[in-house]
Amino acid sequence: MQDDFIPESKRGHKILSRERARFDERVRNGQMEDKLILALAPDVVIQLVRVPAGEFVMGSKVGDPLAYDDEMPQHKVYLLDYFIAKTPVTIAQFNVFARATNFKMPIPVSEVEPKADHPITQISWHDACAFCNWLSKLKGMWIRLPSEAEWEKAARGPSTSSGEGRAYPWGNALPQPHHANIEARINTTTVVGAFSPHGDSPYGCVDMIGNVWEWTRSLFKLYPYKPDDGREESGDLGMRVVRGGSFFSKPNRARCASRLRQPPNNRFEKDIGFRICALIAPPNLNAL
Repeated sequence: MQDDFIPESKRGHKILSRERARFDERVRNGQMEDKLILALAPDVVIQLVRVPAGEFVMGSKVGDPLAYDDEMPQHKVYLLDYFIAKTPVTIAQFNVFARATNFKMPIPVSEVEPKADHPITQISWHDACAFCNWLSKLKGMWIRLPSEAEWEKAARGPSTSSGEGRAYPWGNALPQPHHANIEARINTTTVVGAFSPHGDSPYGCVDMIGNVWEWTRSLFKLYPYKPDDGREESGDLGMRVVRGGSFFSKPNRARCASRLRQPPNNRFEKDIGFRICALIAPPNLNAL
């Protein structure tokens, strides 16, 4: 099996143990930061925001006219703290990895600088995992793709006062032109954050809806979401979940709960990218 991700292995245990110690020390000292900045190069960084531990509502209610059957039943999921990237990985960020590893960029060289702050696209799930693995080694942290539960919580936030989840990062109102890059109005990717703050999630993530679909760690399986039922197996070659919709998507597809599946070796789509997740001290590897 390809070594393009961090599997549940001795290597993972070592990284996890080190990060657990760091996390415990920060908690004891009251220093649990709300953001994390990872420098890839002198002028290229990735900013991550903290999603605090807690429960959120995942999926859609039966009878929701915009929902698809694979989003049901709606259910509650508890997640531990984690960090997730504020934006999808950009061309500039991915290019640092490509140059360091001799990875062939999926776009012409002439487009790298002009579109540096656009999301990287035309990469497979394996390519996205390879980026995460490289960054994990570079930073000595456990960095990977978010599970679809982690992605959805970062997009829609905790449960509302009514016990439901938001349809979109900004609330339940249908998308307006200032919210997201969808419906082929622009017909290509935009600079990440172009629709901020109007389209931001409750945790400050941008472009969770529209711009590009985003790879998640998760295999496509029916709900309810159960992290220990095999859907988070990194070595399985089954279909992986993508989330968020893209600049092509209609509003019913560009919702927090909407989910599609793609083969992990698909690197031909101009509207699929990814964002990264940094794990914070799970009590054991089964929580990954």
